[in-house]
Amino acid sequence: MPLAFDERIHFALYSAARSSPAMRVFSAGSLDVQFGQATAEYLRRTVRIEQEGAVVVLPRQFYWYSKDFGGESGALDFALARLDDEVVDPVDRRRGNVKLHYDKFDWSLNRR
Repeated sequence: MPLAFDERIHFALYSAARSSPAMRVFSAGSLDVQFGQATAEYLRRTVRIEQEGAVVVLPRQFYWYSKDFGGESGALDFALARLDDEVVDPVDRRRGNVKLHYDKFDWSLNRR
């Protein structure tokens, strides 16, 4: 039985905009793995850790669909869980004392 909702869909859908996740073809038999890969790759490309872990900049989708991730703390946990440990370590050392920002979404169309 398919899932009724999967928040990873926000990082799997292509919109032809520069800030969009990459265009992919998905196979019905392995959506879970493919959604996981698409999400991790997009977040590794777009999440920024600044000021020695004091500021985390998330893609705009986390702002638009905040409820899908359980608010700001859920969004931060969701994103950090998909990044490499060495990237997350400065944030972890701050024990929750982190400021969250959302990046602008570049709606410019991708070009050849």
